[in-house]
Amino acid sequence: MERKIIITYLFVVCLGCLNQVSAQQNPVFPNGFHLGVNVEGNVAEKLSVHRIAGDLLEPKAYPALGWKAGLEFSYHFCDYFGVSAGLDIGTSSQFAFREYCTEFDFPAILQGSYFPLKSRGRFHSLQIPIKLDFHIPIKQSHWSVYGRIGVNLIDVLQATYYVASGRNPMVAEEMCWKIRYGYYDDSDCFQFLYDWNGYKLKVDAQLNLGVYYQLPYRDLLRFGVVANLAFQDKFSGYYKYRLHHGEYGSMTYRHNYLGVELGYIHCFKTRKERVMKKMENAE
Repeated sequence: MERKIIITYLFVVCLGCLNQVSAQQNPVFPNGFHLGVNVEGNVAEKLSVHRIAGDLLEPKAYPALGWKAGLEFSYHFCDYFGVSAGLDIGTSSQFAFREYCTEFDFPAILQGSYFPLKSRGRFHSLQIPIKLDFHIPIKQSHWSVYGRIGVNLIDVLQATYYVASGRNPMVAEEMCWKIRYGYYDDSDCFQFLYDWNGYKLKVDAQLNLGVYYQLPYRDLLRFGVVANLAFQDKFSGYYKYRLHHGEYGSMTYRHNYLGVELGYIHCFKTRKERVMKKMENAE
């Protein structure tokens, strides 16, 4: 999945550059400092579930929805480039699955099928995206094609708290999520997931592609798609059938997702523009 997303992204960006740069004479994209508000909705890759031993069916995993919202500070220069840093709150893990019911489960009518309700996990954290932005105005219109590439820092508060505590092992344990689905009195199927590195700062790669639209009063609207590519598993664990010996498997979750983003960016005037405005007013 990761390789296909990266190849597609690079192909689209290169194609846009070849088609637009030579045709553009007077870019309309505003340079200078910008302050924006960004929201994002996404669909994450489903849990990876693998049977290790036994014949019973493993839990069935599904893609899960997530979100992110926050502020973005950016500086744009040379008519085509910009750098940005954000401060976001949003989903850092999301997954859903249904467990397989055996003859020991209640009610008995469910045996041999999947439980109708999904078990879900959704966790949120402070995130800091840092990106390089390159944009290409579309001839003399108010539209620009953009591509963004960078990193997303996740679990910022947890990592800060851990370091501030003097790397106390007890604090590290508090930062790691333990999730259990199923108990001895109501289910044969038992699932356990653990965030082994919940106290560590995580770095994911992010790719964005879309368009800017410049409003009549110079501010920008941004519409695009985003891909998040994680370098390590967020959760890992196992499932087992406690009343069926030798029936078990592994479960892992990696925060890979595709989403859509919408942003509103306020563009501050550059020093040169402020000077020219004063000269115009003086005349």
